[in-house]
Amino acid sequence: MGITYEDLLEVFNEDDIVRSDQIEGAETVAPSVLHTLENVGVPTPPSPWFEYVEDIGSSETVLEIDEPIRQAQGITSSALLCIAEIPYDAIALDPADGKVYCVPDGGSIYQLNTSLENYVHFLLVLHRHALPRETDGEWDLDTEDPEAARQQIQRLWREVDPAALGVRESAWYRILLDFVDPEAHHHSDAVTYPYPFFEEDLIRAHGGENG
Repeated sequence: MGITYEDLLEVFNEDDIVRSDQIEGAETVAPSVLHTLENVGVPTPPSPWFEYVEDIGSSETVLEIDEPIRQAQGITSSALLCIAEIPYDAIALDPADGKVYCVPDGGSIYQLNTSLENYVHFLLVLHRHALPRETDGEWDLDTEDPEAARQQIQRLWREVDPAALGVRESAWYRILLDFVDPEAHHHSDAVTYPYPFFEEDLIRAHGGENG
């Protein structure tokens, strides 16, 4: 059973949920993408991890992808639409099939989530179990037990979209690293650190060494 707008309202403020019945600038939009945008919404809350795009499909959000890369990754659209940024990478939607990709600055593109709804579900799980709060410019994870929160988030993410944890370089592992060592992301990514709780079986199954 999929998530609903009401599920998002349990965690996010109404003003921090973007809903739309269309995407400007997209030649083809999958029905599943329109359903998620119109009926569920995309969270855009204040966050220590992401900078969100509220005007999905505007000219500023279009990311042109070279044809060889599109073919190699199975990207359907001629261009992706940036929906968020995580330093220093773009999180981008293929509107034609709903897959969400990470476009690293200087690295290789990889699939972040198998659908827009799963991406939204990941954000819901993350903020439900560790609602970040900002005080005087500093972010804290609002959880008494970061390790218990990490385990719960990772377990639920695995249930929702296991392929998303099948890439070792995934931005989701970078976020989980914050629960292990809040200072780690300032100095290292999850692979270099390394993050101690990779889903190795999923990485093997999905060939998830992003090279």
